[in-house]
Amino acid sequence: MKSNAVKNMLVAATVCSLSLSLFSACSKDGDDYSVSVDKKEITLSSEVNSQTFKIISEGEWHIDAPGLEKSLGGTTGTTDWYSIDRVFGTGNSTITIELLPETQSRAFVNPGSQTSGKESGSTVLTIIGKHNQTTINLKRQAAEK
Repeated sequence: MKSNAVKNMLVAATVCSLSLSLFSACSKDGDDYSVSVDKKEITLSSEVNSQTFKIISEGEWHIDAPGLEKSLGGTTGTTDWYSIDRVFGTGNSTITIELLPETQSRAFVNPGSQTSGKESGSTVLTIIGKHNQTTINLKRQAAEK
């Protein structure tokens, strides 16, 4: 009888151990990642009309900003004064943001934007991952007169 009790305890301990292993493996859904960037501010001007920043992520991400229109197919984005070469992706990426050539020496024209009617201005890029988001302040510096 003692032998059966010991066997039952060993079986119960094994089942319990396996259950805990399976439970902990299942509770980690494999997409528990965050998104971050290597810069918190970017300034574009007629002298420096293009810059890059890095997105650090183990999963999917996308970029959003006021006035950002995504291209057909959604890989690039444009506003009234800058363009972004990738607005969504998976994993680590280097993104290029560029001041549109036709806006390098004129005031912003988009009514209601944070920069309308000004030669200098700013906006915020929001990089959104599954579990968090982060921002980059994007500034446009007026051309020197």
